[in-house]
Amino acid sequence: MSKSGELDNYKLKIMEIAGRAGIITGIHNYCDRWCERCAFVSHCSVGIAEFETDGPRRDMLNKEFREHLSMVFQANYELIAESAREMGIDLDEAVNEHDNPVHYESSAEKIARDYGPRLLDWIKKNDELIIRKSEILKLTNEKQLISFRDATEVINWYSLFI
Repeated sequence: MSKSGELDNYKLKIMEIAGRAGIITGIHNYCDRWCERCAFVSHCSVGIAEFETDGPRRDMLNKEFREHLSMVFQANYELIAESAREMGIDLDEAVNEHDNPVHYESSAEKIARDYGPRLLDWIKKNDELIIRKSEILKLTNEKQLISFRDATEVINWYSLFI
């Protein structure tokens, strides 16, 4: 299939998913990119698209994945541009009519930005301790092992979100 045909098919799929009953418009704006654990994935057009569209393995070193990602961005841009035109909005004009605000970093932002890498360093330094704790729980308390593994997985996942 040609790139143009692939792009058109993807746009049609996006529109079909977005038009389904039960979709919560904009819920993906609160996304943590953990579709496998999300209670709302069946109501999220982005989550559904993730599961229903075939794409190459997620790996930025994979040329096929980068091309697929580029196509996804292009399809979404074209859909946004088409909707804007229908509403009488000129996207080029809209971009230029606002000055970029000046940002002053607060101490809370600096602390938050430093937190993730520091937490990841702590996890690396304590990896052996975490593994030993898992092995002990595997032998003594399966229920606590599940909770412990879940907790460490959550900490790893969200460590850079703050």
